[in-house]
Amino acid sequence: MKKTMFTLIAMIALIIGESPHAQAKECITVGGTALAQAISPTSFIASLDGTFNAARAEVTGQEETKTGLVLGMEHYFMSSENGFIKTNDKAVLTTVSGKDNVYFIEIDYNIVEAGGTLEGYSGKFHSFGGFKMDQGKIALRYRGEMCK
Repeated sequence: MKKTMFTLIAMIALIIGESPHAQAKECITVGGTALAQAISPTSFIASLDGTFNAARAEVTGQEETKTGLVLGMEHYFMSSENGFIKTNDKAVLTTVSGKDNVYFIEIDYNIVEAGGTLEGYSGKFHSFGGFKMDQGKIALRYRGEMCK
């Protein structure tokens, strides 16, 4: 009787623990393009297509490297469905040989806050593109996933 009861309890725990409803996540593929413009030496605004339609970025730190720069950044992204996310990020800028003030830029975005229709989402996504530093212009492609 004890063995049967133990087996029954173990089977129930296994079924409940592996239930797709208990562990299901709602995920969104994030992706699109962005065109950004510097509005000050450390602030950018951007028009996006895809998952988000607008963004604001702030440079929070800068470090020179052998191949360019590493920037600490903070972004706010807004969707047309009244959602937003805030990210804390690292941008790696690599000089483009033969092109003055032109960098290849890669940014890893870490979602730290989400609200509106994106409330509860977290995750990471990535972008890459070009940065004409002397003009303050950036063109990027972004992609990733966020889940809740």
